[in-house]
Amino acid sequence: MNQQNAQNALLHMATSFLLSKALYVAAKLSVADVLANGVLSIDELASRVDADPKKLYRIMRALSSMGVFHEEPNRCFALNPIAEYLRSNTLNSFRSTVIMFNEETYEAAGDLLHAVQTGSIPFDHRFKVPLFQFIHQHPEKGELFDKAMVELNGADLDIALEEYDFSKAITVADIGGGLGHALLKILDLHPGLRGILFDQAEVIERANTVIENSGLSERIDLVPGNFFENIPVKANIYLVSRVLHDWSDEECILILKHIAASADPDMRLVIGECVIGDPNVPDFCVIADMIMMSLLNGEERRKSEFEAILNTAGFEMVRVLPTKSKMS
Repeated sequence: MNQQNAQNALLHMATSFLLSKALYVAAKLSVADVLANGVLSIDELASRVDADPKKLYRIMRALSSMGVFHEEPNRCFALNPIAEYLRSNTLNSFRSTVIMFNEETYEAAGDLLHAVQTGSIPFDHRFKVPLFQFIHQHPEKGELFDKAMVELNGADLDIALEEYDFSKAITVADIGGGLGHALLKILDLHPGLRGILFDQAEVIERANTVIENSGLSERIDLVPGNFFENIPVKANIYLVSRVLHDWSDEECILILKHIAASADPDMRLVIGECVIGDPNVPDFCVIADMIMMSLLNGEERRKSEFEAILNTAGFEMVRVLPTKSKMS
């Protein structure tokens, strides 16, 4: 790479936060929703989203240069395919994810230097409480977090869960399963299965409406609890999907030991996570790892690191099954 290309690459990386913030502005103002019915002039668009037309134009121009929107003659704008996923009610929307990453997550990432120098957790340093306590204290943030987790996990889970064979099980327990979307997907794919959703009491309370509206509630038991204390459920398959990356090695081992204590010897544990691949190649997992570093004491891991915590907790790693999603 020559000097100019190297400098241009650095400049692009150093200013990429501005594109992220432009996406945030468009998402918060519901620009994509307003444009869903067709092309609008910047004045009409600004009027509908209650914004200054000149400054909104500069945001829209920047996003159009990146292919998110399309600028038409006379300062008019239309949706491009990418912008469809900024709409609030479209299938596989990413609107809540864009908003979440650009609010507390963005602020926490601003303290990454402090974290690297001190070993602290940026979110805790910035907001004076851990992430999950903050969410508990701010219900509107909890609602946004739930929506973003569904968006982030939805497409990946749909792909990954179709590639794993759950058909030989009788019962699947989703440990730390949130609102139950993964479990519902599994039960939908395998009509003979029963499911158990295990999570904190306040999460189970929020999940109850989702489960009741699914039409599958008669096949699901909701069990509140704390996986750091015990996991009092019996199943043929225990699913732990995008949970372990939230926690330190020691905390992961404790969770896994509690599963082992409840499980029969012939049960199977299925973990759904990013698995960091070879160095020096583009890998979303290493970007996700910096998100985890900003928010929690967890991390994304390599295959060898998963194997180490599994062995310590009394499990044997049988295989790593890559999928067409970001999740293995």
